[in-house]
Amino acid sequence: MSSLNIKPGVILVMRPCLEPIIAAAQNAFFSQNADCTITSGVEACGVEAVRLMRSKHPSGEALDWRISHLPRKAEQASMIAALMKKELGNDYDVVVKATHIHSEYDPK
Repeated sequence: MSSLNIKPGVILVMRPCLEPIIAAAQNAFFSQNADCTITSGVEACGVEAVRLMRSKHPSGEALDWRISHLPRKAEQASMIAALMKKELGNDYDVVVKATHIHSEYDPK
């Protein structure tokens, strides 16, 4: 059975905009029979990201998700991101990075 986990040390600021992200991630990861692990929240903001205000992590509007445990990492990460994006709609961004899936609330 798949589970939702939070990596030790991750700091979450539970804002209403994160609830749909978490629900979409659970649905997408579970559809791949994979655990769903949040790997970064507000602690992911580096000095440069804060200075440039390009990251949604400092404001608590972004989460990152582990993909290293996926047996077919590239294929499954792409599928998970697509499912998340479809469920979340245009006010959210979901991007596959080399080591994780980044998701954020970014209304247009």
